[in-house]
Amino acid sequence: PVISRPDTPMTKPALHFATSLLFVLPAASVDVVGQAKVACNACRGVGSNPCKKHKKAIEWEKNVDYCSVASACATCGGTYRIDCKICDNPGVQDAAVVRKELVQKWFVDRREQVEKYTKSKKVLHVKSKHFNLTFTIAPMRIGKNPRPRPQHELMHIWVDRLEQHFAEFCKIFELTDQDFSVRVELYMFEKRSDHLVITPRKLGSDAGSASGKKYMGDKMIFSMWRLPREMRNDDDMKRYMGHHVTHLFVNHMAPNTWIFNKGHGWIDAGIAHYFEYKASALVTNYCYEEVAIDPGAGWKNGKWKSGVRLLVDARKQMFFRKFFLLNTDQLSLEAHALSFAYVDFLISAYGGAKMRDLIRLIKNKISTRDALRKVYSLTPLSIEEPFKKWVKKTYPRREKERRRR
Repeated sequence: PVISRPDTPMTKPALHFATSLLFVLPAASVDVVGQAKVACNACRGVGSNPCKKHKKAIEWEKNVDYCSVASACATCGGTYRIDCKICDNPGVQDAAVVRKELVQKWFVDRREQVEKYTKSKKVLHVKSKHFNLTFTIAPMRIGKNPRPRPQHELMHIWVDRLEQHFAEFCKIFELTDQDFSVRVELYMFEKRSDHLVITPRKLGSDAGSASGKKYMGDKMIFSMWRLPREMRNDDDMKRYMGHHVTHLFVNHMAPNTWIFNKGHGWIDAGIAHYFEYKASALVTNYCYEEVAIDPGAGWKNGKWKSGVRLLVDARKQMFFRKFFLLNTDQLSLEAHALSFAYVDFLISAYGGAKMRDLIRLIKNKISTRDALRKVYSLTPLSIEEPFKKWVKKTYPRREKERRRR
């Protein structure tokens, strides 16, 4: 099973684009599609040919179910295939009609739900295995390549990244799709005006002054706009999205309940920072519901491993017992950094599955003190010494300066 749409029970994935340039069809149609009834040199016996309108984009599309750019194609209607003019294959033709109807239904639905409210001229949508993504981010450079990636290509890069992030999260914590009951709904906007009109309709409250806002309910929804001083380049955006999407994963992994406001801020923030750091060895993001600071401000310029190491060496670090019962928005900057370090320690030294078990216990209202003892045979007092030894062995005293392009 895979993650379903929030308003439907879990189902098999919608007809999905395949690397063979043939779309996957319902089980009843597979045998028919796999064997053309008439041998034909024009289509090599398939019964259809690739739509030539998608030559450049065909690689981008192979990992997604639906794409609004492909759906708008007047030639194939988003099926990526056109009927062979030479031979007759009713099975392929019927399957193409089914595929086209599904694509167009999705396309109309996305436009109705989003574009009737947004003000941007070019609003793109894509659906992958776990994500619904609405995207208006302007062309942007990636890495050292001086050529800005076009919006359509950039959207596919991002949905691939998000799927990779989800896969890595599940791998570390040994989770499966069955541990999540809803799909992820993301809105990545270039302009604040689009973010402002979507948040009350999709998240049920105003956007406020922050660049992003999460739905604090039973659905995984996040909307953001690219605040230039906060997201100046692709690396900034990777850290930003990695941080905020991780919050959704942590709080919605079974059992589905938010923990940031129930005295478990060190886990909620620590894991988000952990994945942010993995993106580019730097931490630059704090949710405004976590701590009210100016965008770009932070602890030790985002180099948290060396910062924590120096604190431990000087015996000046805040004790775990001082902050492990605080909500996320009660953590100081130093407590955020130490939350990251304790999460890093527990995952690295004991494995992600134990952290998963800890989260499940506290979501089931077991106290952190009892959950630590049950999973790790540690207490808020006894965790200090193994943590400090691990930091001294693992964290550097100095980290390489990273130039933010």
